[in-house]
Amino acid sequence: CNDCSFEGNYVENSGNYAGGAIGLEHGRAEINRCDFNGNHTDLANGGVLSVQNSSFLKLDGCLFRNNYAATRGMFQVAANCLLYINRTVFYNNWTTGSGVWGVAIHSAGANICMNNVLAYGNKCTNASPGNHITFNSDGGWLVTNSTVVDDCGTALFRANNSTYKTVFCNNILVNRKTAANVFHSVIGVFTDYGHNLLSYPSTPSAPTLSSTDLIGQNDSSLGGNYVQQLETQPYYACYQWNGSLSGFTAATATEVENAVKAYTQSYTAEVPSSGSCCNKDISDIGADFYNWLTGLSPDALSVDIRNITRTGTMWPGSYQAN
Repeated sequence: CNDCSFEGNYVENSGNYAGGAIGLEHGRAEINRCDFNGNHTDLANGGVLSVQNSSFLKLDGCLFRNNYAATRGMFQVAANCLLYINRTVFYNNWTTGSGVWGVAIHSAGANICMNNVLAYGNKCTNASPGNHITFNSDGGWLVTNSTVVDDCGTALFRANNSTYKTVFCNNILVNRKTAANVFHSVIGVFTDYGHNLLSYPSTPSAPTLSSTDLIGQNDSSLGGNYVQQLETQPYYACYQWNGSLSGFTAATATEVENAVKAYTQSYTAEVPSSGSCCNKDISDIGADFYNWLTGLSPDALSVDIRNITRTGTMWPGSYQAN
């Protein structure tokens, strides 16, 4: 799908999995520069997308806004699925139920790789939200050059599976709930490649962080505003670091590239009984994700969310003023 709009779609009586706009099973899909606005399910699992049965989805330059589900996210991603996301925005999406878990993405155990992703204004509208996490997974995460500034009662990220890797580099991760965490229940192999700006990741869920991170930050340290962008992606937030730089070391493009390539997870395609011509195993997800990004743009790891090349020092997050 290229340059499409999915607006006001919904699912009723869908059983276990929904997908208000798209349901993907045993499939491979690429969605580029598409706008998903006002899609929903009143049930659990996938207000916008349901990704199941070893599916592999690639998203580039997309906008997900004003979508909702009862619980478990705008995306419901099953185990043994693979999701690549680049230059994409999650804005003003919400869940309505209690015990919501993932608001933007809820994964039962997938590998999810994100570069230049921006999430803001995502929330749970229930007065008793329970577990409220922007990006929740029982799988693994690779997150680079991304900005998450959300108001989450539990945390921004969860990675609760000992067999998966989690890698972070050059991000702004600020939970507006100042007493809440950035990370919750992160187990398995957590590698922090540093250069992140983080609100305090309090115990018991704090993984080992890098000495190049700047920890304990909040909204007052960020100069943020909302601006108009391209017609195909009309909303994004630009957050610039507006506080002290004491103790912070900026990243280089090479360091971000090394973090991506460190995500040495594998993906085994599950071919349905009818056979498939388009599934393949991937032995090294980090290397494959890097090849996909550089195929989109040779400098995909050193541009901001507007596809404007960062000049000089690479500051954290998905936006950088030149």
